[in-house]
Amino acid sequence: MAVEKIAFVFPTLMRPGMATNGIYRPEISMHLNRKGEKHLMAITVGIMFSSTESYFTEVDINHTDDLANPDEITDGRAEYLYGEKVGDDQQLSIYSMLASSVNLDKEGVYRVIIRIFKSEHGVKVGEPVTMGECYFYVSHTEAQQ
Repeated sequence: MAVEKIAFVFPTLMRPGMATNGIYRPEISMHLNRKGEKHLMAITVGIMFSSTESYFTEVDINHTDDLANPDEITDGRAEYLYGEKVGDDQQLSIYSMLASSVNLDKEGVYRVIIRIFKSEHGVKVGEPVTMGECYFYVSHTEAQQ
């Protein structure tokens, strides 16, 4: 029987000139010049799952002050970066999910939550089979408004 687990999760802020493919460098601190702009982020995740099942992934990126009202990231795309089949039906994979229009206007700590669901016909089914999270810090050069 296959194990369904998230091995790791990390964020990367996509900056001008960065390629939007490949394996990204993890970032714990993101220093931004201005507020009021939407950002493109890569959320990279290592996943162990069944090669015979279909899955649906949710990503939330929120300031820790806003955890009561999470903003689910509904726009973006996933890039398959690595895969290895082990055993009869165990798959080990690394994906980066590119989330556009991420609001990072507040300084402080942000949390990324990844939820993996089984899916049927591209629609999530039931409760998450596994979840993972990570944190990063945002600061701004611009004076507080």
